[in-house]
Amino acid sequence: MKAVRVKVDLSRPATLPKGRIDRRKLDATTEAELAVQQAQDDAWGFIDKRKMRAYDALCLAPVPEYDAQRIRELRESLHLSQSVLAAVLNTSVSTVRKREIGDKKP
Repeated sequence: MKAVRVKVDLSRPATLPKGRIDRRKLDATTEAELAVQQAQDDAWGFIDKRKMRAYDALCLAPVPEYDAQRIRELRESLHLSQSVLAAVLNTSVSTVRKREIGDKKP
C-alpha cells in the first residue's frame, strides 16, 4: 500500500479523510518525529497551498492587452472567420463580433 501524506486538523474531526488515518499511530507520533517529517517534506519539495498560491502569482506571465483592432488583425492573419474563431475559443459569434468592434473587452 502506498503511503499518502495529508494534513490533519484534529480539532475538526469531520475534515479527517476516512480510511486513511491510523489514530493509534497518529496519537503515538512525537513532536520530534513531526519535526523530522517536516524537514523531509521541505527537502523533497513539498509545499503548502498558501506558499504555492504565492509562488504561482509570482510566476504568472502578464496578460497582454488586446484592443478591438488587434483582435481583428489576429483573426484575419490566421485566415479565420468570426464563426470559426468563436468555435476555437468556445464562445459565441456574437462575443467575437462585439470584441472586434470594441463593445466588449476581453
